[in-house]
Amino acid sequence: MLLVAELIVGAILGLIISLTSVGEGVLLYYRFYLFFCMDALSAVATANFLSMLMKISSSYTYIFI
Repeated sequence: MLLVAELIVGAILGLIISLTSVGEGVLLYYRFYLFFCMDALSAVATANFLSMLMKISSSYTYIFI
C-alpha cells in the first residue's frame, strides 16, 4: 500500500516538475524523505527512477506530437 502512495506522489510531483521546470531534487527527494520516512539512498533512487519515467514520456511527446 505504501508503494502505491509513493508512486502516486511521485507521479503528481513529476507532473508539477514538467509544468514548472523546477528541479526534481527539490520536490521529490524531500517529500520521500520526510513524508514516507525513506532512507536517503532509497529516496534518491526513487526520485531518479520517477525522473527517468517523466523524461521518457516527455521525449515521446516532443518527438511524435
